[in-house]
Amino acid sequence: MTRMSNSGISLIPENPDKVSWVVDRVREAFVEHLIGDCGADPLTAEETATEICNRELTISRSETKTNFLSIAREGEPVGVIWKTERMISDRKTWHLLYIETFAPHRNKGIAEAAMIELIRLAKQDGVTEITLNVSPRNTSASSLYEKLGFGRQSGGYGLRL
Repeated sequence: MTRMSNSGISLIPENPDKVSWVVDRVREAFVEHLIGDCGADPLTAEETATEICNRELTISRSETKTNFLSIAREGEPVGVIWKTERMISDRKTWHLLYIETFAPHRNKGIAEAAMIELIRLAKQDGVTEITLNVSPRNTSASSLYEKLGFGRQSGGYGLRL
């Protein structure tokens, strides 16, 4: 899956055990979303986020194809993507659980370049749709996904390929 795009961005598969720190970041972001956007109480939010992250990590570890991708720019790690692959009505779909450009690398076009490369890889792999959720407060991410052709759908965004 590793290939450098014209922008110098590469998506590099990672072993789930190597990047388990991502799960902690995802859990924290999901807890924040459940409290801030959904009005959940902190304890329920923590339990729900932990359960979902543990389930997805178990699935990631049980599959031969990794669901974690490091975003690298000219060989330097600058972000991470956590995705799941599912078959829905005989269609292969990818759901993006978490996308982050690390703080020192934000606002440099990295997320856009990474998403363009991810879409290219999805098409190459026979994926028919990419979906993701985004906090309503994250207007910059929403703008990016809309710019890339993702449409709003229940609970997030989707892109038919």
